[in-house]
Amino acid sequence: MRAELIIDLHDVGTDVGRALGRDVAVLPALGNIAAMWRELGIDVTTMHVVAPADDSFSGRHTDAWWTTEQAFLDDQDFDVNLLRCPLGVDGPIALHELVITTALRRSDELAIDASHDSLVIVMSTAAEMAPAVTHARGVPVMIASTIIHDSSLSHARLDLSWMGVLKDRFAVISLSDVTIRDGRPWMGDIAISTPYTGTEGRDEKAATLPSFAESVAIFDPEYFQVSSPGGAASPRDAGLAAVVHTLGLGALVHIDDVTNYRGGDAQVAAALYRYAADNPEAPIVVASARPSLIAITSDLDGYGISFPQRVLRLCLPERKTLYDEAGFATSSAACRIVIERTLTDPLFLDDTIELDGSHEADRHLQVVPEGGLEQTHQPSPTLKLYANPNTIREESGEWRVQNKRRFLLLGATGAEATPADGNDGSFLPISLGGCTDFELRRPALRPGCVVEGVLHPDGDRWLIVSDPIERRRRRRERQPEAA
Repeated sequence: MRAELIIDLHDVGTDVGRALGRDVAVLPALGNIAAMWRELGIDVTTMHVVAPADDSFSGRHTDAWWTTEQAFLDDQDFDVNLLRCPLGVDGPIALHELVITTALRRSDELAIDASHDSLVIVMSTAAEMAPAVTHARGVPVMIASTIIHDSSLSHARLDLSWMGVLKDRFAVISLSDVTIRDGRPWMGDIAISTPYTGTEGRDEKAATLPSFAESVAIFDPEYFQVSSPGGAASPRDAGLAAVVHTLGLGALVHIDDVTNYRGGDAQVAAALYRYAADNPEAPIVVASARPSLIAITSDLDGYGISFPQRVLRLCLPERKTLYDEAGFATSSAACRIVIERTLTDPLFLDDTIELDGSHEADRHLQVVPEGGLEQTHQPSPTLKLYANPNTIREESGEWRVQNKRRFLLLGATGAEATPADGNDGSFLPISLGGCTDFELRRPALRPGCVVEGVLHPDGDRWLIVSDPIERRRRRRERQPEAA
């Protein structure tokens, strides 16, 4: 059996420290980790080591450790990748999410090569790791740890004493009290893992879109809460659907309310990965300022999000600064669209048809597309449909004109713009609308690109409220064919 390891360096280091009686993380020798798994009947082919994007944690210096490890890798028969997550004021951001999305990505990619048996092993003590197993679609994913939070998931329970020998680079790894029976490690007569080829806990229906959904919105109502005389007011799913409709981001939009996720940010990240991997043509709208989702949408390639050009992030003008995003300015990032004043009211209105399956009349909804052929769509508890999708383009255009929000074509210098759908050809200067996201990662405004803008109240300039969107739709249409 061959495997790729996804290593949560902090958690593994903490276990090594505990085994040695220390209160700080002690970073392991990667060769020893491979030797331990070899004793358990697993040949490690690749390690993906996940750590914060700084040079230290828990009193240990990650960069110095990595430099030392690289000196010994030439003698090893496995490959190693070091993956970095952002570091915020309060610690690592989206570290567990990076572990999970890496595991899901490798599960999918290894499944393409059916020439040998493989699995993905996640080494972490975090309870948040469950989505790595439940959301996997490819080869089996197993959690390996000294602490197993849910034994119903595919897992391997590691003895703490084993972790102690991972520090000594020249130690001889011998798990003499462990024997292999039918591919399972045993200690005495007690099984300490599920079968390596098992898929216990996997949920093939996790994060799947209804077959008729044209787009998906990952929705965090708390992000859009506003103060009101009666207390904080939260928008409805239908309100977000109205905004998605108005911006022309999808007629039939599946709303995924993340407040319903018991698995927290890790489960949200896994759902985002699955939506992107399983629906290569569907636009994905992220409406949240959760630190994990900010990190993922700022570095889509790093988190393994496929077809990143169709991911969009809705931004309010102001949000809390989470970390230094300048280091991710050149990463593949989600296109951002600012939700300014003219778009806040629709969030709290309910002018859509909600299909909850509770009435016989909702069993089927007739939608007449542009071709005039009648199609029948099955209802979904979370799908919001507009009564007549054929009017979306017209209604959106009218709304843009009324609210002075237009698609703009940038001029030859990139410092001026004219309405892309206008005929007068007059240009006005541009400036960025007040937006925390734009301050932390400035939009790449290049001549000839198309952006969205709002006319300043003085009428003397355009305020830019989106990243360039020129050719984004065309790239999305070509990408599946190229893949």
